[in-house]
Amino acid sequence: MGDRTALTFLIPNPGDLPPGYELAIRDTFASFVADHTAQTDAGRMKMEGNEASVGSAEEAAQALLDLMKGDPDAEPPLPPHQFAFTVWEDPKYEWLGTLYRYTPGQPMFTAECDASGRAVIEFSQIAAAIAATTDRDGLIARLRHVYGEPADAPRDGIYVSRDRLEEYAGQPLTDEQVRRIADAVPHSSIPEAIATIASHLDIFDHIANRGADQED
Repeated sequence: MGDRTALTFLIPNPGDLPPGYELAIRDTFASFVADHTAQTDAGRMKMEGNEASVGSAEEAAQALLDLMKGDPDAEPPLPPHQFAFTVWEDPKYEWLGTLYRYTPGQPMFTAECDASGRAVIEFSQIAAAIAATTDRDGLIARLRHVYGEPADAPRDGIYVSRDRLEEYAGQPLTDEQVRRIADAVPHSSIPEAIATIASHLDIFDHIANRGADQED
């Protein structure tokens, strides 16, 4: 029995898949990791397992590409269909993991990655992207290419650092705890809190503007 590591599939917008594709993707993942977890929400489908063979990410990515060709003999029949996906296997020993990201109409992107599926990019690649452009939009486009992101991918968001996360938790966290927290956030009260804040942003702006007027 060879070395084992964790394998992850991320499929965005599973609701856009034709009938039968979600089950076929799950079956594909199960062929690499029998004992795994699967979670689907409005924005993505995520599957994780800890006992995949080292090096299986490449085979798994190819299996998903093959699945897109369709299968008229499946039940229900699968029509040819292109869909985006990200597949990665976690680092093992002193070696980084491997990431495969596919966007329809673009070549397969591959890179070394960390245990969260984030591409590990050489500084020279980032420096070349910065040197090749003088405007913000051009730089963003080049960096998206360096990281294998689709050109129209939304990039604005909030990133919580490990230090800040441990500050919120009030204790040091292991990699496994961080991963479990990330999985738990969509099912916690945090999305509701964000919705509440978003719905009251005009009130916050009013308070801030009133304070500025008083200072003047």
